[in-house]
Amino acid sequence: MKIFINFIFFLTIIFAISTFVSAQEKIVISTNPPPAYVPLPVLKEVGQAKVTYNERKNEVVAQTTSLQVFGKFLDGIRIQARFATQGKKVVKPEKITLGISAAAKDRTYVDDRSIKILMSEREIVNGTTKFDKAVSDGRVIIASLEQELSYDLFVKITKSKKIKMQIGRTEFELKESDIEAFRDLLRLIEK
Repeated sequence: MKIFINFIFFLTIIFAISTFVSAQEKIVISTNPPPAYVPLPVLKEVGQAKVTYNERKNEVVAQTTSLQVFGKFLDGIRIQARFATQGKKVVKPEKITLGISAAAKDRTYVDDRSIKILMSEREIVNGTTKFDKAVSDGRVIIASLEQELSYDLFVKITKSKKIKMQIGRTEFELKESDIEAFRDLLRLIEK
């Protein structure tokens, strides 16, 4: 009788695990090419940051250039800091979004979207990035991820001398020019 109860218990556990695994959302990687890029009018530029105006949405988008922070274009990580505000004037935002474009030959950054940010060896962010989309041409998978930072935390990052990051298992340190691009984004708000 005890063997029968253990067997039923074992089957129940297996059924629960298989139900949980099948209920998780499977991330689909698109093979469709992205839509055509439509340039927006630039309102102002400071160093590696610019403000564009989207008339259709009636919003300004302030963003840095896309910064290659690890590896190379089709096998590495690029980061862009950005925010959008309504109207035609740049207004101090509550949050800044780090747009992360991570390219690999496999699902590395699709399946492991963890992020850590260390400022002067002190961990200030430890979590999971928001998945936006992933595209592939059959050779490379590019995952688009996002991490929101409070405005105040972003300001602290721009004042730091040493910023280390980890996306998935990939660790890297931001160069001074990367941090300077973040400072340029803040200067757009002050102007």
